[in-house]
Amino acid sequence: MSIMQGADPEAVEILSRDRLEGFRDKDDESDKVLVGRYLLNAAIAEALHPLLHAVEVVLRNRLNEAVSAKYPIEADLPDQYHDYPSWLDATAGPVTESHQKHVVEAKNKVHKELRRQYGPGLASARRMRTPGRLVAALPFSFWVFLFDTDYSGTRDAPGNFWPELLPAVFPHKKPSVPLNVIRSRLRHLLVVRNRVMHHERIHPYSAGKGLPWNPMTIRREILELLGWMSPRAEKLVGRFDRLPEVMDPLNLRYLRWTPWLF
Repeated sequence: MSIMQGADPEAVEILSRDRLEGFRDKDDESDKVLVGRYLLNAAIAEALHPLLHAVEVVLRNRLNEAVSAKYPIEADLPDQYHDYPSWLDATAGPVTESHQKHVVEAKNKVHKELRRQYGPGLASARRMRTPGRLVAALPFSFWVFLFDTDYSGTRDAPGNFWPELLPAVFPHKKPSVPLNVIRSRLRHLLVVRNRVMHHERIHPYSAGKGLPWNPMTIRREILELLGWMSPRAEKLVGRFDRLPEVMDPLNLRYLRWTPWLF
């Protein structure tokens, strides 16, 4: 059967044809099967969102605290920073030139939000430019970038951050877990996060589609990362996340096939 044979007009109203085809595994699958698979992925993405949010917030906060302690800035000495009294915006800070553009983008984002809330006059005041606003405006990808070799260096020449800051950022990590494991896991989670945010296929995996990691594996890796940074956060998020419920076989059978929609 060709792709368009048996097409369901109402299914195409819900999703574009290009997006719908991303959920096809076999040529003879009906649009209802594809929509069911899409809804399964929507449920998985919804359940993964709090987990991804938690690991992003905890990671950026611990990283910011650790780097701020190593590269302190005196707020009363404005020559040490451009706009925000933070290592992120320091005139001679640790952020590499290739990553400074992300800081500039975050500053523009914060300034635009301040102008919207307080007007151009107040928004331009330096007292409004707090490090916390800048930290929150930087995307997850930026914090993952900080684990690149630009900041880890080599065995003979350690980088600005790693491995020195590992005990501060991951105080509960086993000594046997090396930096490259953390780096690899964060890069995986960045891919997951981008697919979740763009409503792309996550599961089940097939050639060229979905992720090569089971959602429950993703959950386990997120909780383990959280545990290395904050056991309290791991316990809290693990207690309330809904992914096990979504992935329960009894629930999956209803999400895979949804004739009641049409």
